[in-house]
Amino acid sequence: MADPQAEARGPPEPRAEALVEPVRVNGSAAEATLSSAELAWRPTAAGRDSGGRRKLELESDVLGFQVEGRALKLATFTRGDVTGAGRPPSPVGCGGGAEDRKRGEVAVEMESEEAAERWGHAIRDRFASLGRPKRLFFIVNPYGGKRGGRKIFQTEVLPLIEAAHILYTMQETNYRLHAQEIAGSLDLKKYDGIVCVSGDGILVEVVNGLLQRDDWDKAIKVPLGIIPAGTGNGMVQGLLHSAGEPFSMSNAVFAIIRGHRRALDVTSVVQGKTKFFSVMMLTWGRHCISLMLPFFFPNYN
Repeated sequence: MADPQAEARGPPEPRAEALVEPVRVNGSAAEATLSSAELAWRPTAAGRDSGGRRKLELESDVLGFQVEGRALKLATFTRGDVTGAGRPPSPVGCGGGAEDRKRGEVAVEMESEEAAERWGHAIRDRFASLGRPKRLFFIVNPYGGKRGGRKIFQTEVLPLIEAAHILYTMQETNYRLHAQEIAGSLDLKKYDGIVCVSGDGILVEVVNGLLQRDDWDKAIKVPLGIIPAGTGNGMVQGLLHSAGEPFSMSNAVFAIIRGHRRALDVTSVVQGKTKFFSVMMLTWGRHCISLMLPFFFPNYN
């Protein structure tokens, strides 16, 4: 018999302990377990042809997810095929090594819409605890490198950002120091970070724009990121290497989605009334900036 009071209260709050449900994963019967760190499943008797236990690490394997009726659909970005039955993941990224991640989808069909909503709430809470950005401002340099910034944003960056359900605003640079002007006047309260789709030069402009604001002490705490689209991409290569990730466009985007952070020194040079800040080439007057991999999350003191 239905409980009217329970219906009025709505779906139950996500439980702290692991959730266990009989499901169908990409069409195959399985028993799935959702913990705070991973989604794991093992085929039941009706689906043993799908192999042994499989799992997805929520922090490092999942771009995003959505609930559609009884189905929980997870956009994955993994090394190797963890999806089981169903379509194989499609390759994404500019690298060509065996360590490249590949996109895929895991569809988990629950026994009820209530169960799907409950699991969706639990995953959403987990993502919130990871500090993933929800709103990003992209500065795209269409002239840097091989003049491919606009195409890189559309074909390499945007598909992953949309799969992660991140809201975004994009603005292209039109002239030298345009990025510095943008960073100097941007309403930073609207965004969780600024991402440069460019080489290292646009990043330097953005840092200078932030540190020359009247509210520089607050502005420099805004996370900054960089997607390699220029002639010089040394910053991204070094950051991905320190994170144990191969250098590729898609790995850089995914590091931003995951909210990885890294410390970075900023150098200031004063000559007369002119002050300049650099993150790569000058070697005196160091200040500390907090950086996100390869998203630069400044924290200037």
